Amino acid sequence: MTGEMRQYDRRRHARIVKDLFTVYTIAAPFEEGLFTTKNVSGAGILFRSSGSLKMGVLLNLNIHLPDRVNPIPCEAKVVRTCTTEGRSPSFDIGVAFTKITEADKKQLIGSLLTQDDLYLFL
Repeated sequence: MTGEMRQYDRRRHARIVKDLFTVYTIAAPFEEGLFTTKNVSGAGILFRSSGSLKMGVLLNLNIHLPDRVNPIPCEAKVVRTCTTEGRSPSFDIGVAFTKITEADKKQLIGSLLTQDDLYLFL
């Protein structure tokens, strides 16, 4: 079994690869920005950024769904930052949800699932 497969087996939540427009803010020092998700799960989000974020930083997020007028508000903590390869420096940032209502989490995942995604849960 490869290391990649072992890592996948340890995950408690399936990842759904979707591009979602998300606005973030950091309280201190104040910073705000936009990103598009690379993948989403019931536990958090992975996104690409041109700048790095420190481990443990708390982000206030507003996740915009295609079928919802108001964004889903939540809080997440940076749990992973990896440098990506390419022409310009960029980072894959992994955040874990720290505050999100169960109703919003269900709507987030439910709105992203398609018939093709169901294999993730079988």
